[in-house]
Amino acid sequence: MSDKKTKKNSILLICRDYPNENGDSIFIKNEIKYLAEEFKRVYVLTRNGLEKNALNNQLKNICIMFDKKKSVIMIILMCFKAIFSSLVSTEIKYLMHEKKMSIISLCRLMGIYAFAQLTKKNVEKIISSDSTINLIYTYWYSYETLGVLQLKQTNKKVKCITRAHRYDLYEYGNRQKYQPFKIWMDKNIDKIFFISTHGYNYYINTFASGNQSRYSISCLGINNEYGPCEKKNGGEWNLTIISCSYIVPVKRIHLIVLALSLIDGISVRWIHIGDGPGRKKIINIAKKHLKSKENVSYEFKGFVANDFIMEFYHANFADCFISTSKSEGLPVSMMEAISFGIPLIATSVGGVPEIVNENTGILLNASSSPWDIKNALLAFYNYPIAAKRRMRKNARLLWDSKYNAATNFSKFAKELSSICTS
Repeated sequence: MSDKKTKKNSILLICRDYPNENGDSIFIKNEIKYLAEEFKRVYVLTRNGLEKNALNNQLKNICIMFDKKKSVIMIILMCFKAIFSSLVSTEIKYLMHEKKMSIISLCRLMGIYAFAQLTKKNVEKIISSDSTINLIYTYWYSYETLGVLQLKQTNKKVKCITRAHRYDLYEYGNRQKYQPFKIWMDKNIDKIFFISTHGYNYYINTFASGNQSRYSISCLGINNEYGPCEKKNGGEWNLTIISCSYIVPVKRIHLIVLALSLIDGISVRWIHIGDGPGRKKIINIAKKHLKSKENVSYEFKGFVANDFIMEFYHANFADCFISTSKSEGLPVSMMEAISFGIPLIATSVGGVPEIVNENTGILLNASSSPWDIKNALLAFYNYPIAAKRRMRKNARLLWDSKYNAATNFSKFAKELSSICTS
């Protein structure tokens, strides 16, 4: 921890959900206290207003500021302004050259630009109120970063760094196969931190144009004050599996349902944690395919606070955690699971192979079928008890060595502090 006398600089963090108990709060709440140790003041510009279940007990040097809701008229005006922007015209030429021009990609470009301008206005007001702010940290490599980098063109004092995750990084992560303004932002940003080695390598081969010292891997992390859960509860179920994700098509939760419908001979309990727009559809799929399966029990817990998830893992033994996603960065949900020594069964997408291997679980092919997933679950079930115990031990050790919040976020905060003085 830095001595208070050395804290000369303040930082502005731009996010979307913190301090509410959803979205990026799940990640930021573990990180922000380390920023508070390194900086005189931590300003947080957040998109969503304060909710009843917002995180409490903020440190004294953390100042939460809410981005005003953007009206349709304001957005339209900013889109109209985009017509006269040389930055936008250059981006349109890029789209045409790459043969990615479409109505959808053009609308996405204009929307990103419009939101960037509104973010820029808010940031200008904040940094004008405190001269000690000389570093702006955007949690998402998207419109927030574009707005700050445009401000940086006229305010040379400001430095900007960002994190890159999944949706804000991979071109194949969206239907248009397009990431707006990445080429321009890459040339103007001070540093980009990637949450996985896979993301880092992808970016270097796709967008990077400058000195590679501007690109760094900085994994996220979680705290676990409970320790591993090693004692299997009694009960009627041979295999208890957990999944935890937002319920959207990219997560392919229906594959878990279909895999369970193929299992006979053993009793399985499946618990899914998380909500989303696809919840009703997934429940209907489960009712259809699992209604006659007396050996399968399932439960959708919906949205719960992150603290509940950790308490649940502590109190309830899970044999394994499963993910059948089509696209990922490096899931914090998996970090939470391995912190309790829970082995993982997951599809090989994004940074997942960095956390799932033969020592910590079973890595599935990215295009695995329900039969493949069923076979993996049965293979795991049939592992000798000693092998499962080794997996649990290895999973916990991997969390402690690579995804421990205390280690990762302390190092990250110190690096941001050094950027201020460089």
